[in-house]
Amino acid sequence: MLSNKLILIGEVVRAQGIKGKLKVRPLADLDIFASLKGVYLGKGEETSVYYKVVSSQVHKRAVLLALDGIETMTMAEELIGNRIFAEPGMLEELPEGEYYWSQIIGLDVFTEDGQRLGRVEEIFPTGSNDVYVVREGTKEYLIPAIAEVVKDINVAGGRMIISPMKGLLGEE
Repeated sequence: MLSNKLILIGEVVRAQGIKGKLKVRPLADLDIFASLKGVYLGKGEETSVYYKVVSSQVHKRAVLLALDGIETMTMAEELIGNRIFAEPGMLEELPEGEYYWSQIIGLDVFTEDGQRLGRVEEIFPTGSNDVYVVREGTKEYLIPAIAEVVKDINVAGGRMIISPMKGLLGEE
């Protein structure tokens, strides 16, 4: 888990074009990137470096990010694998019941009767709602982020409680 200083919002997956743009796999809602004036890049929070955002645009399910000082494909390629962080103050306050992806990823997921299903490893948007990818060993569950299924999220406690719909966990 990250400290309260920085929030993980994405990861650089490749260079995009010859002018040093970064293709970013978002770990937060895509809209967050549009309002950011600056981000921190690094392998970890402690070693991250601040960059001013020149531009950002959504491209399919990724974000294309241009940063001040990153001007060539070679410079951008050196940043592949770096994580992108934002200060909490850079992000808008979310209404109660809404969370940043970085707050959800890593939560342990349990059914209402206490059965542990695994940990949220990934999130992907589907248009109508997000889907939480929960893994435990070789088992994987796709949990829709809807009120009928997700009953409680306790970020501080590191837990999510769900009430699975029929067939969601692979049973009849």
